[in-house]
Amino acid sequence: MRAAVRPFLLLGVLFAFVAIAQSDPVPGGGYNQLDFGKGSPSATKGGVDVTVTDKPTAGWKCTEITIRIVRASDGQTLDTATFSNPGASVSKSFTGLGNNVTLSVAVSATFQSGTMFDFKDLEAMVVTQ
Repeated sequence: MRAAVRPFLLLGVLFAFVAIAQSDPVPGGGYNQLDFGKGSPSATKGGVDVTVTDKPTAGWKCTEITIRIVRASDGQTLDTATFSNPGASVSKSFTGLGNNVTLSVAVSATFQSGTMFDFKDLEAMVVTQ
């Protein structure tokens, strides 16, 4: 029975993180957006391809995006990529992570307007091929 509940639990966690990434409006109105690109993340043989898009609201800029690959079985971070002053999207292929491994793809972004900061997070699960 527990095995039948796990997919729903993971789905609930994913929706919770997506909701966090689209949370409160920033001072001055508007929303800073952080999303996975279409079809991302996608499993590859022994890895995962990740594309992330950011869309700052008027007067804001995305100053950093960090993508973290974490092995679900033990919480160990296997790889990390940080992009300073990214454009509208960033992409990274993570390789050498092993076959048939369940991974958490955790993304965090920092948006800035003057001395104000807005932090966004996303997470998705993927199983490598």
